[in-house]
Amino acid sequence: MNNTILFGNGINRLNDNNISWDKLLNSLMGNRKFSSGDLPNTMVYERIVLESPPILGDLTRDEEKTKVKIAKLLRKMSNHDLYNEIYKLNIDHYLTTNYDFGFLNTIKSNHEISIENESTEKIYSIRRKKVLTNSNSKKYLWHIHGEIERPPSIMLGLDHYSGSVGKINNYIKGSYNHIINGKEIIEPTIFSKHQNNNFKNTSWIDQFFNANVHIIGLTLDYSEIDLWWVLNKRARMLRDPKWKNKLNNKVVFYTHNIDDARKGVLIALGVEVQEIVVNGNDKAKYLEFYEKFLTLFKKDYN
Repeated sequence: MNNTILFGNGINRLNDNNISWDKLLNSLMGNRKFSSGDLPNTMVYERIVLESPPILGDLTRDEEKTKVKIAKLLRKMSNHDLYNEIYKLNIDHYLTTNYDFGFLNTIKSNHEISIENESTEKIYSIRRKKVLTNSNSKKYLWHIHGEIERPPSIMLGLDHYSGSVGKINNYIKGSYNHIINGKEIIEPTIFSKHQNNNFKNTSWIDQFFNANVHIIGLTLDYSEIDLWWVLNKRARMLRDPKWKNKLNNKVVFYTHNIDDARKGVLIALGVEVQEIVVNGNDKAKYLEFYEKFLTLFKKDYN
């Protein structure tokens, strides 16, 4: 079974110039600060966008200006050697919810690679991938929530997330279409791909049904409804007689701190929760966590 890594903003937090979601949203508020309370990031973002004074007379164009601002802020993200260590693992596919290029820039500074952008999507990121090729390997980087070089693709609001879930649902059910070289392609169902072993690296979604997915540096905030929806869909398939004994891949969530409620729902969704004990404080704690993850992965999967 092949292995895939899904990573979030955790490694970026080790950098001094990291921008947390709270800082990012606070910056977008400008002079119109408000308390977000228990609101998820998606709703905070929607309030920011909808309350912003019209500038260009069109909400879509005004929102794009907001996303351009996000992209400019995140271009400052530094490299980190941990990305290089993760790149050296026996992994073909890297999925990230990050918009920045911290991972990509780290790899470019340490390896002679060619980078081919195969995405033609402007807003959504079902097929948004970069092919990283060197003399020894070909790997894939999927920015599943968009990327800074395509600001309209940056997914942060409820409207964008909900639209993405609809496309993910179509992809799994076999009603997702796209254009390649002027020809319309309608993707087969996930069941058909699995049954015929016909996965072609069309989307990051395939990885959740065709590879072990290792989740690190990602809290799985409940606002990330696209990922929760995929995990829930997979869990329901596991209970479907049609899929009996067919889905043998693992989804593993690595954490050093998890509450019982989140842990319980992840286990119910068929996710293996791997708790890693750390002893340090602040950045030392996070660094220890990733170092222990690398040791565990190399021992069990590399």
